[in-house]
Amino acid sequence: PDEIMYNSILDGCAKQHRVDEALKVLDEMRASGISPSNYTLSILVKVLGHARRLPQAFEMVENLSKQHGFRPNVQVYTCLVQACVHNRQLEKALSLHDTMVADVGCAVDDKFY
Repeated sequence: PDEIMYNSILDGCAKQHRVDEALKVLDEMRASGISPSNYTLSILVKVLGHARRLPQAFEMVENLSKQHGFRPNVQVYTCLVQACVHNRQLEKALSLHDTMVADVGCAVDDKFY
């Protein structure tokens, strides 16, 4: 199995709101020596956001990006903002936007707005 296959399975878990299964797939992916990507992270943020596990979504972004040496991109931040809105955390969503533009230097795209 490769990253594409794991991401496809994760996407299926997200579409069916199966959070625990998605987290197991992530563990299996990492145990197989396959590093998650920004795409993987955006799927996980979506599934955690829909499950009202917003703190875990933020932890996931911080931990996975540090552990695997990549910087979250605009898609990950867009998913985080959408998760904040879904969880009625509008101030957090606006704060994320400011952080994204000022601190991280990530340019927002059309989908973000």
